[in-house]
Amino acid sequence: MKKIAAALLALLCTGPAVADEMWSSDQGEIIYERDVGEIVVFSFPFAPGRAEMYIENLIGNFDRRGIHEGYWIAPGSDGSCSASLTGPDGIQSTNWGRFTLRFDSRAYPSGFVANMGECFNAPDQVWQLRAYPY
Repeated sequence: MKKIAAALLALLCTGPAVADEMWSSDQGEIIYERDVGEIVVFSFPFAPGRAEMYIENLIGNFDRRGIHEGYWIAPGSDGSCSASLTGPDGIQSTNWGRFTLRFDSRAYPSGFVANMGECFNAPDQVWQLRAYPY
């Protein structure tokens, strides 16, 4: 029995990483990918691949969530912004913008609404996102 438990533990530890948090939206899955210093990185669908959202003040925050601002960057050099932006993880692009994220409740797990904008423009697009049940 101990050998089976040890083998199962080894398999779980060496298998693919599973995101701590994931949300569903009409655009596809939004995934909590990683932390870079003091910044949380979410990814979301952005044709033809995925873009990343950079959010401060969210690391380790499971019960004080509210309104968070940040910026997003999508891969490519054919974006509509006149300047490129580089994220803390080195991703650089002219496809980027600002966002405001408002969680539905202060405690994890929670869905959220994200208002997205392009370049320096104020966030003006609304996405309704709901947390996957675990």
